[in-house]
Amino acid sequence: MISGITGQDGGYLAKFLLENNYRVYGLYSRGATDTFSKLKEHGVFEKIELFDFDLLEFTNICRLLRKYQPDEFYNLAAQSYVAVSWEEPI
Repeated sequence: MISGITGQDGGYLAKFLLENNYRVYGLYSRGATDTFSKLKEHGVFEKIELFDFDLLEFTNICRLLRKYQPDEFYNLAAQSYVAVSWEEPI
C-alpha cells in the first residue's frame, strides 16, 4: 500500500513493486491536480487499485488496513506547498 502514490516517487515505487510481483494499492489525495499522469507515464495505472484518501481521516486508514491487510505500507504522502506545510504541520 502506497500513500501519496501520485507524487514524484509513487509511480517509480509502484512500477518496482509490480515488477517484483507485489499487488499494489495506491492512496491519493482527493484534491490532487493532474492526479494520474505519473502513473500512466510509468505504465502502472491499469495495474493498481486506487483509493481517494485523506490521511487526516483516521477511520479511512483503519478501514483500508483492516480490509486489505497489507504486508508493507509506504508513506509518500506529503504537503506539496512548503508555505502551507509550515502553517499546517499536521
